This record gives sequence, C-alpha cells and structure tokens, in this order.
Amino acid sequence: MTPARTYSVHADTSAAAHQLQVRLWQGMDAEEKLHLIADQCDAVSALARAGIRSRHPHADSRGLLLRFAVLTLGRELASRAYTDVLRLSE
Repeated sequence: MTPARTYSVHADTSAAAHQLQVRLWQGMDAEEKLHLIADQCDAVSALARAGIRSRHPHADSRGLLLRFAVLTLGRELASRAYTDVLRLSE
C-alpha cells in the first residue's frame, strides 16, 4: 500500500475548500487535467508578458519576444536561439 500524500494548504484557503479541490482534480480524466494545465501555462505566460510590457513600455515586438525568451530560457540559452539577445539592455 502506498503512503498517503500530504498536501499543503495555502493560508487563504480553508481545509474544506482544499479538500473539495483535491476531490475535483481526482475526478478529472487525463484530458481534462491536460486542458487545465495548458490553460494555467497560458495564464502564466500572459502574466509574464504583461510584466515585460510594463517594465519595457517602449520595446517593440521583437524586444518583448527577446525579453520573454531570456525570462523563460535564461540569457545563455536565449542568446543561442536569438543572437540579438546580446544587444538587449537590462
């Protein structure tokens, strides 16, 4: 028998709400979980891009793309994929 998993409950979430959320996740099939995760990834990406636009309001679309690449890939890997990353100012 596998040991029971423990879950951390966030301070702003009641134990009952957390238990309900876990039951809902357990009731989802793999495709539903995949869609949920993909939606969350899209939301995180949109937030990251909004943050970049906020910090660099005058950047053109290429500059925004390069900064997103640096944020998600790291400067070294981003510079391998996009050689113009090296021209970005912080």
